[in-house]
Amino acid sequence: MLPIVDSLRLGGPDVIAMTAQVAIADTACIVALPLLVDPPHAVRAALGVLAVTGCAVVLFVGLRWLERQGIRRRVHRLSESRKFALELRIQLAVLFTLAGVATWSNVSVMMAGFSFGLVMAAVGEPRRLARQLFALSDGFLGPLFFVWLGASLTLRDLAGHPDMMALGLLLGAGALLAHADLAFLGLPLSLGVLSAAQLGVPVAAASIGTQLQVLLPGEAAALLVGALVTIAAGAVAGSRAARTFASRQMPAASPEIQAAPLGRAIRGVRRPDSPNV
Repeated sequence: MLPIVDSLRLGGPDVIAMTAQVAIADTACIVALPLLVDPPHAVRAALGVLAVTGCAVVLFVGLRWLERQGIRRRVHRLSESRKFALELRIQLAVLFTLAGVATWSNVSVMMAGFSFGLVMAAVGEPRRLARQLFALSDGFLGPLFFVWLGASLTLRDLAGHPDMMALGLLLGAGALLAHADLAFLGLPLSLGVLSAAQLGVPVAAASIGTQLQVLLPGEAAALLVGALVTIAAGAVAGSRAARTFASRQMPAASPEIQAAPLGRAIRGVRRPDSPNV
């Protein structure tokens, strides 16, 4: 959803409300996913969530102390003058360490990413680091993720289990219907459909379910098919929302200009240095 919003330059109170809703829903899903995908080991998954959350709290306290002591600013100036990219190196090392804790405790690495992102937002992310992370994400990690996603789709399972293809389409349709209900809460229907565009949680469900061997053959591919359905619908809804917002922001022309031919309207405009002005 976020890349679509950024590429179409959508903004306004409705888009902010939709983004907040998606962030809250994603966080709740990431926490609930390891608890529900394997109920017999829900206690272990809950302990993993607590471990990742505890590490995030410790990181927040430590980074907040470094910020108040001015150490972060000194490291920033040193990194900028020497071209060391120390902040990027340190943040990636911390993120991968937190992801290792999540993997060790059988929790999705998305939980680690969300937790560390909240910590950085609370402490305050430097603009230079934000640009570096954006370049790393869109230039390397994003394309790598989509290549891995395409390679992980086992189309043979879908061919051998047509019911799983139907399951994927129904999952996508169900997600669109559930998110379209936001129209009853005051948001435009296009933004409700756009908020359904989701890859992270279905991919996490498929990867965790495959790792724990709790999914039927073709069920992981069905989850990803449902995600692709929401992305296709979200792209269409985003384009419609962009056109709607553009038409609202376009100033209406006066009746005289609308009625007059273009040449007459241009000739009717007086120059600032005209004596009649």
